[in-house]
Amino acid sequence: MFQSGVRKPLRGPDEVAYFLTISACSRAGEWRKGLDVLEEMKAAGLSRSVKAYSAAIGGCAEAGEWKVALRLLTEMSEQGVKPNVVTYSTAISACAKALSMSDEKEDPFRVAMTLFKRMKQDTRTAPNIVSYNAAITACAEGLKIDQAFALFNELEQTKLEPTIVTYGGLMTACERVVDSEKAERLFSIMKENGIVANEIVYGAAISCWRKAEKVCYDY
Repeated sequence: MFQSGVRKPLRGPDEVAYFLTISACSRAGEWRKGLDVLEEMKAAGLSRSVKAYSAAIGGCAEAGEWKVALRLLTEMSEQGVKPNVVTYSTAISACAKALSMSDEKEDPFRVAMTLFKRMKQDTRTAPNIVSYNAAITACAEGLKIDQAFALFNELEQTKLEPTIVTYGGLMTACERVVDSEKAERLFSIMKENGIVANEIVYGAAISCWRKAEKVCYDY
């Protein structure tokens, strides 16, 4: 029975506190510290939830550490923790970031597409628009423009609405492979859908046309 004035025994951080700490490390670019905190949870005998793992993978995504993200996914499976949409989407983003930072294209791209395919095979992890945007960006950075636009076409079947991030990823794909015709067509699609281009779209388009030594005036 609770007695007034009797102090309760102190307890260490709980799962929520650890999750918030990992998230803070990831947002600050301290992905290694986030992994250390994740390990501390294990040492403390606490259950490492899908949210904790996803937060750690988020730090990997910011740094392009796709191999570490993949290792964490494997560890989750071994621990019986099921990845969710956020986990997979963030891991795909890690691959996309790695593709943008390195000449190594084949392995990160293959892993990104494998993860995306895995998402579609389970209704509990069906890709949302964030997942599609991550996959399209991976295609763009992997110099796979046809696959990027194929994913865009898939959106009509899924009933998901493209966002400005979607179009930014597609325009980046055009810029990476210098496809000015697809860039112009993409602007037409955006106009038809009432989407106003932002600085990312314009910047990628201008770079694409400059590389193609083409001047376009109507946009």
